[in-house]
Amino acid sequence: MTPSPVATGAAPDAAVDLPSDADAGLRLTAYLFEQLFKRRPTLLTMGAGGLTLFGRPGDRFALAIPVKWGATVAAGSRDDGMVDLRSGSHAGNELIRPVGALGDLPDWAVRPLAVVASAVAAGQPVGGMSLLVGTALPESAGMQSDVALTSVLASALAGLFGAELSLARRAGLGDLPAQLAALSCPDDTAMLVDTREMTAEMVPFDLNGAGLRLMLIDLGAPVASVASGPAELALAAADRLRSGNLMALGPLFSQATDLAADPDGVAAAVAGAASSAGALGVGTLPGGCLMALVPVGRLSPVRSAVTSAWPGARVPKFLTAMSSRGGRDLLPAPS
Repeated sequence: MTPSPVATGAAPDAAVDLPSDADAGLRLTAYLFEQLFKRRPTLLTMGAGGLTLFGRPGDRFALAIPVKWGATVAAGSRDDGMVDLRSGSHAGNELIRPVGALGDLPDWAVRPLAVVASAVAAGQPVGGMSLLVGTALPESAGMQSDVALTSVLASALAGLFGAELSLARRAGLGDLPAQLAALSCPDDTAMLVDTREMTAEMVPFDLNGAGLRLMLIDLGAPVASVASGPAELALAAADRLRSGNLMALGPLFSQATDLAADPDGVAAAVAGAASSAGALGVGTLPGGCLMALVPVGRLSPVRSAVTSAWPGARVPKFLTAMSSRGGRDLLPAPS
């Protein structure tokens, strides 16, 4: 099932009329679109982000969750076959290209236009469009901010043109398990994805009920030479979640990553400080963001310990996460 946008006009060329209680992020996106393009958008969509906790590219199984840091897209069709792209995260930048010529792009435009190019390459009915995109997270190391943008922009193309990206196409755009979790997980739930069979299972992931949080620690640069760990860790994690034993995920985080392989030792030092202060386990997300499972009562001590162990003058950046509701349904349907 193709995900549908949050709000659309009554017809393809009709401007969106937002209800008075619409999300503030959507309202701001609609306002900025009108300021930039001098017309109202015909489609608005927003959705959750996603994180893959266990499983790396090439692994058969992965466990992923949706998170509240998502993305928004405002769009309107054009009749000249051009894509006019603007980004709320890169104010002042704009790019206008023919729909069929989306190569050699500046870094800020690569992710959103890769989604458009994939739909074009698949022979989908994609025409000219004006796009305003925005993400809640900056494009920093390991935060997987591209997951939300990929998912939401694919939804926008479906709403604007009826263009549908297959799961294989979505997988080619990046972390498929995180995309699926972002699109279809309810609150307090994780998704176990079998990437070979293209099936998914919902498993409970109630961090709040267990008195736990995921703490993300932005290292500011990728962690080098980090092993992905055995693929079956995703299955082991799902078993623990089915039994309600969330505390037991901590050691699995640590097993999933060989932090000692990081040559400058920063990741290992930070992980050690976090564990000494009460983190139940520390691993990495793809790209270098450390991920720690922390009891709520130990969040402040862990932050303090990591800050004290941090090399140099840069202040570490922290986010705490639970599993937030994903935005839309997408095959494979959860079992």
